[in-house]
Amino acid sequence: MRKVEMSRLPSPMQKAAEIILRDGLTSLFVRIIKSRYFRISDRVNSFLYRQVIGQMDRIAARNIPNSRKFTLIYKKQLWLKAVPHLNPDKSLSGHGSTLASTRVLRGELEHFLREHNTQKFFDAPCGDFNWMKHVKLPDDCDYLGGDIVPRLIANLQKDCKGPRRQFINFDLIVDVFPSADVWLCRDCLQHLSHSDIILVLNNFRRSEVKHALILNYVGVKQNIDINTGGFRFVDLTLPPFDLPPPRQKLSDVCADGVPRYIGVWRREDMRPIP
Repeated sequence: MRKVEMSRLPSPMQKAAEIILRDGLTSLFVRIIKSRYFRISDRVNSFLYRQVIGQMDRIAARNIPNSRKFTLIYKKQLWLKAVPHLNPDKSLSGHGSTLASTRVLRGELEHFLREHNTQKFFDAPCGDFNWMKHVKLPDDCDYLGGDIVPRLIANLQKDCKGPRRQFINFDLIVDVFPSADVWLCRDCLQHLSHSDIILVLNNFRRSEVKHALILNYVGVKQNIDINTGGFRFVDLTLPPFDLPPPRQKLSDVCADGVPRYIGVWRREDMRPIP
């Protein structure tokens, strides 16, 4: 086909003709199949996501204890089902707990714990421990994982317990924080109501833990309240929490690409929140 003839074709047809001339008819066919597959895949993923979010919202709206809400979400594997295409590890704690989503953070966390001579590290909620098992803690550091889902903790105690590694049932709102140098709280507060977040922060303030490493989102204009068990992005430096800017930020590059980081606050940075 001559160039002058191709220039008269509509743009999509012209592009198809160029592919045929350059790579052959088979290449064009493969591209068409792939483009249709990805469009269909996107629609399916979007539909499944809305279905799962609907289930979580219905659980969140129920008048039941938080432990029961998160146990139901865990039992029904809703965090896995929400975006399975971003969760190749099949982590029941969701796509944020995959090795891909924590590749950058693992190195940042290891450096922070060494730099601060951490001897007691409290990880709550610890989730299914999918990524944390790959973090190299300092040699003299004890790890304690806590979570509100009893079945999850029972499985971790059976499968992952070690000489310097323990797991406990722990409710961030009401249970007394154990003695620790560092508390990591990742992928948690975005699932709690405003009032429950305030209870967690005040609970930490009453503890003896030196540092809080808490997930925080970038670009939030206004914190929107939800029922505990649901989801939205949270910026703790905005009302009604009004935390000061974190002393340090650890990079946390999740697979979904949403801008976020782990903020580092000391206990004395936390004023009582009414």
